[in-house]
Amino acid sequence: MLKSYLLTALRNIGRNKISSIINIAGLALGIASCIFIFLYVNDELNYDKHHPKADRTYRLNITANFQGQVDRSALSSMLVGPTLAKEYPEIEQSTRLFNIGKQTIWYQDKVYNEENMFFADSNFFDVFAYNFVKGNPKTALTQPRNIVITEELAQKYFGNEDPIGKQLKFTKNFFTVTGVVKEPEQPSHIKAGALLSFVTIDTTSSVSPDEDWLRLAVYTFVVFKNKINIDEFTPKLSAFYDKYITPYLKRFQLNSSMKYSFQPLKDIHLTTDLSYDVESNNNRSYVYIFSVVAIFILLIACINYMNMATARAARRAKEVGIRKVMGASRNQLVWQFLGESVLTTLFALILALALVEIFLPYFNSLADKNFAFHILFSGKMLWFILLTVITVGLIGGSYPALFLSSFKPVNVLKSQKIPGGFSAGLRKALVVFQFAISVILVIGTLVVFAQMKYMKNTPLGFDKEQTVDIPGHKTGTLLFFIDRNGKPEEKGINFNFVDENALQMLDIPLVKGRYFSKDFAGDDTAAFIVNEAAVKMLGLKEPIGQMMENGLGFKGPIVGVVKDFHYQSLQNKIEPLVLMKHSQPNGHLLAKLSGNNISETLGFIEQKWKNFAPDRPMEYYFLDQEFNKQYAKEEKLLTIFGYFSALTIERGQYLQNVMRANAWWYNYEINKLGKPVDRTEWD
Repeated sequence: MLKSYLLTALRNIGRNKISSIINIAGLALGIASCIFIFLYVNDELNYDKHHPKADRTYRLNITANFQGQVDRSALSSMLVGPTLAKEYPEIEQSTRLFNIGKQTIWYQDKVYNEENMFFADSNFFDVFAYNFVKGNPKTALTQPRNIVITEELAQKYFGNEDPIGKQLKFTKNFFTVTGVVKEPEQPSHIKAGALLSFVTIDTTSSVSPDEDWLRLAVYTFVVFKNKINIDEFTPKLSAFYDKYITPYLKRFQLNSSMKYSFQPLKDIHLTTDLSYDVESNNNRSYVYIFSVVAIFILLIACINYMNMATARAARRAKEVGIRKVMGASRNQLVWQFLGESVLTTLFALILALALVEIFLPYFNSLADKNFAFHILFSGKMLWFILLTVITVGLIGGSYPALFLSSFKPVNVLKSQKIPGGFSAGLRKALVVFQFAISVILVIGTLVVFAQMKYMKNTPLGFDKEQTVDIPGHKTGTLLFFIDRNGKPEEKGINFNFVDENALQMLDIPLVKGRYFSKDFAGDDTAAFIVNEAAVKMLGLKEPIGQMMENGLGFKGPIVGVVKDFHYQSLQNKIEPLVLMKHSQPNGHLLAKLSGNNISETLGFIEQKWKNFAPDRPMEYYFLDQEFNKQYAKEEKLLTIFGYFSALTIERGQYLQNVMRANAWWYNYEINKLGKPVDRTEWD
């Protein structure tokens, strides 16, 4: 019986080549799209889950309030982790990570700027899983000036030589290579190119322990001995704060406060509301949106198959009648048509896998992933694919199977009329449902692309065109003391150093006062320029001449107010900003280019750089391109969303055309035979 059904299914697929090809191609596109989306969603939801103690590991975050300036930060003090581990027996260990970003490394005549460099505690590899190729993870970071590098860096600097014991120069110190690790295969929010021993900082730091409590500089990870309800432990953080932080704040009369909180390690990647995170994290909403789109794609694939199958009912009516006359039960017919549907879906799966293999490199490039084709046949992916095939086959074939098996032999063998009133009504409902999905996707696509266009084209408040930036340090936050009626009032405000040319070169408008100038000798140590947001925050009716003092020892008047400009992503509101003049700022070197021969000008700048710093490779970027990079991840994700949305809409429209063509062809065949047509059957 099973063999008979299989042969019949294959004959029907072969007999109806055009409709079978359409069905298989449509299902293949839907399944391939869902595989791509599941690859992405599964990867996003599995960040940091591969670490051995992931379910017991939390990161300590801080909500800092500097006189009304609230900031939720992923950074904490260097002291807080070790102190917590000593204070509470529930904690197994803590480990710290200090991000030093991009740095220049020398080895003999090789010089490179390397990204993603961190100082890490010696027990870092007890918490985070890394596959050591050379070296011992237990001892690799125990001594000052030790460094663990990836295989990629080892090949770059040492070729085929054994890197263990070799020394790399970093800043003014030499670091000994004590370990080589493989590039992580599992997703993690920490993408380290090199890890340096944290004890190096302890031996060279000049900061006293007391001063370090409010110096937010490291990522602190805490591992509990057992799985716990973190909400039950959180109140202990308040007691910890009162014991160690409050006395320090009172001693220095700082009108500030902080609140500690724990964040599960596995939740970090999809959290976007923290400052100074290790990486630009993804948005959990995108994951949900892609999941919904995948469901829509599968639904439309099933609807297309159902509509195509029921639209061909007339061609299968006599077959059903004959089988019933020969003794076939309705259940047997249902299983026959369901089997045919699953078989069609299996053929579609083969084509879908071929499409995935062809387009996987393009998807990887678009999504910033590194998926390999072989992962489709392991773990969750294999189960997902099999479940998808069975689900699509059963759902897509369920109604056609029930509909076709309901035909009465007498009616279908004596009459040309096919009982399909309810079928036609259902097909109409499914078409309306498809149309509704298409409208939702079109509106969603237009909205997100309009938002992206707004973020990329909205004026930032300064001229970023044809400006070359040789990067250095970023802005930070300092405590500023405002002299109000003879009493200092404390505020926490973002700050940055500039020289006397920066604001005018960037064409940042002046609202009041003046720019920094060489004509005023006191500007180097005793003058500030603020933006409008800072004036509003400070509540200054007349800011010019108002005295300020910061934590670096600068004390002087506000000499200018500039119009608010976006110095962060447009996703953030414009925050208060204080600018200070420095004769030799060690941050970003900006150069405004003029004329069309940009390559020649850049060559000239690079030659000057080599004369100035021959042992450091020059890196630069254009300011407008760098600002656009802030939205690169969102833009790529929205592009993927647009592709899949367009595919979903196209499949729905394609079905309409096929159904019209199918109905026309059937009417044509009947008319050619000179027989009347009951058009209500195909409404």
